[in-house]
Amino acid sequence: MVKIGLQISGTLENVAKLVAPQPDFTYFMKLQCASCQEVTDSWVAVSAAEQVAGRSGRNTVNFLSVCKFCHKEKVMNVLQETNTPYLKDDEDRFKTIIAFDCRGVEPVEFDFRDGWTVVSDGGREFTDVAIEDGEWVDFDEQLKASVGLYDMKSKFVKV
Repeated sequence: MVKIGLQISGTLENVAKLVAPQPDFTYFMKLQCASCQEVTDSWVAVSAAEQVAGRSGRNTVNFLSVCKFCHKEKVMNVLQETNTPYLKDDEDRFKTIIAFDCRGVEPVEFDFRDGWTVVSDGGREFTDVAIEDGEWVDFDEQLKASVGLYDMKSKFVKV
């Protein structure tokens, strides 16, 4: 078992925190087979809300696939207990926001997409936020100011 953390970094404008709400949040990743090193062509969706039967039939997992090149099994679980918000204090530094239990596979690329929750400095909650091209912008009526996420980046690290 290898635990791999998703780290994000970015600039927050009038944003107190950015959260990937569990268990319904879907992570879109490109995955690399641990055996043959082949990387998936398309984005793979992994969510704690998704439960599929493991090949042995004894347990459930969040993601199960077989490499189309070497035919080895790939299994991944979202470790919900590691879910951590990205806070204003974390701005412009990489921080692990979630970890995955990976067997036979490693995530190598992440696409932010939608489903995020953003809480402004004024306390307003924005739900189902879509981060496109590393950015998101809106307006907080209470603050009478724009709120935004800029230059959002990600990387994966072993934890």
